[in-house]
Amino acid sequence: MNGNYLYEKYRNASFEIYNPVDQNYPDKPADNLGHLDNNRSWMKYIYLKTKWGISDNIFLILTGNWGMTNLETASSGWLYTLDHGFINGVDNGLPEGVAKQPVIKPANNEYHGSY
Repeated sequence: MNGNYLYEKYRNASFEIYNPVDQNYPDKPADNLGHLDNNRSWMKYIYLKTKWGISDNIFLILTGNWGMTNLETASSGWLYTLDHGFINGVDNGLPEGVAKQPVIKPANNEYHGSY
């Protein structure tokens, strides 16, 4: 049995390239386009292989694999969506670019048996 857990804060890390300061939000510092916020990933899996002896020359081998990946797919287009959302006319304090982050969650299940 083995498993793995991997966390990456900047999944698409690259060069330090900064965008210009937004004139509408002068207090906001320039963003590093190589290290975008909300571009993290979590990958985890478990693998199991068992072998049982049925008789002296016959064995039953069962294997299984389970994995899941969570990917935040931020893009530079969301850097400028800084307006806050409203719930029942009250500002919720959450920028639109954070509230509408797309997340991909593929899962993998695989099982095998042989003798």
